[in-house]
Amino acid sequence: MIYFRTAVGSALNGRLTYSGAEQTFDFVPDGSLAELAPSSQEGTTGLALGSLQLETAVEDGRVLYAWGYCPRDSWQHAELQVPPATDGVCTAHTTNDELVPGVSERVSKTPWITQFDATNRVLRLAFGGEPLRHVTRIAAGVYVGVQDDQLSELWLQPEFSD
Repeated sequence: MIYFRTAVGSALNGRLTYSGAEQTFDFVPDGSLAELAPSSQEGTTGLALGSLQLETAVEDGRVLYAWGYCPRDSWQHAELQVPPATDGVCTAHTTNDELVPGVSERVSKTPWITQFDATNRVLRLAFGGEPLRHVTRIAAGVYVGVQDDQLSELWLQPEFSD
């Protein structure tokens, strides 16, 4: 099982993009990732929400950004607005406290619901239910909602391209 915690801190600077042609998210950091998140030097791994990944530093479990395949035809229309957010960091911890470089782990076996608001150009992945009242911005365009040590929602606000 994976547990999540958030704390006030600095969100990663960069650009979150979504390519409509490839149906993928990508994150391009401003500068080198090693400079922005020194703990990533020990290697990274992915925490999987379906085919979408949360890139995570293995040294300290810092969740860095989101990337990966996320087809638009699976998105449900919804009226959404990113909840109020604080810049910070999110860390992931496993029951054996070990993340392995390059080996993805599933965040949950429960399927995520993907909702999209075309007007606000925001995507929400969650187990359902109402959005949280507050989230943490961990990187440009990437917000996490943690409740009871579980990742309960992920908000993405990318730049879109065809």
